[in-house]
Amino acid sequence: MTDPTARLLEQAQHAVIDAEEALATAAETGEDTQPHRERLVAAQDRLRAIEEARHEDSAQAQAARQAAMREEADRLVAEAQEQVREAVARYAELLVPEVPVLHNATALNLVAERLANEDRAALAKEHDERLAKLRVRLSDLAARKQAILDRRAQGEERDGDAAEVALLEMDAEVLRELETKLQAEAPSREVETVWAKRWQAEVDDAKRQAYGAMTAILDDRLATLISEARRGFGRLTVSISSRLQAALAGVGVRV
Repeated sequence: MTDPTARLLEQAQHAVIDAEEALATAAETGEDTQPHRERLVAAQDRLRAIEEARHEDSAQAQAARQAAMREEADRLVAEAQEQVREAVARYAELLVPEVPVLHNATALNLVAERLANEDRAALAKEHDERLAKLRVRLSDLAARKQAILDRRAQGEERDGDAAEVALLEMDAEVLRELETKLQAEAPSREVETVWAKRWQAEVDDAKRQAYGAMTAILDDRLATLISEARRGFGRLTVSISSRLQAALAGVGVRV
């Protein structure tokens, strides 16, 4: 989404929220709520129009998003390959094997999954904030109504109490309907980890391959070293440390 479109959408969303708050305030203070209802309808219509225009422009925005995702996926691949390289490079200089190829498609899906999780979290946060504000307004209406009822129960009655209570109840009903609607439209809060797990599995597998390749290189170098030493000296005593024996035993190699 372009910045101007984002600003327009944000302004339209705030306009809807402001209109809802103005309607609630008018309901609390006993003002005529009809102008505020009309303002809310107009704000909602404008928000829908902006959202429709945004969808019409979605192809370009989606292309930009896909390009950014590919760039991030490339970065993840390069970063993971460097991690694999560093994991084996510390064992010996000039003995680093070729880093196994990681799949860019998996990294791309991982980026998409992360963005989707971020989008869901943002929607959930926005939804919770709207619902919290609405419930505060409902509590205010209930407190105002209860104050009138408590005063009348103590014998202090005023003209217009019944009308004010009725108006408070009407506006509370509007807010309760909106609360029910928001609850029904609650966004998903699920955090997807399918591609995160698959990516980690691929990175781990690449490391296992690199370790295997490193072992083969070291095995070849050690065999070459021993062969050359025997040719030069005839006999050679090779001592295998208990630590190496334990490591080999751990992978099923008997020494």
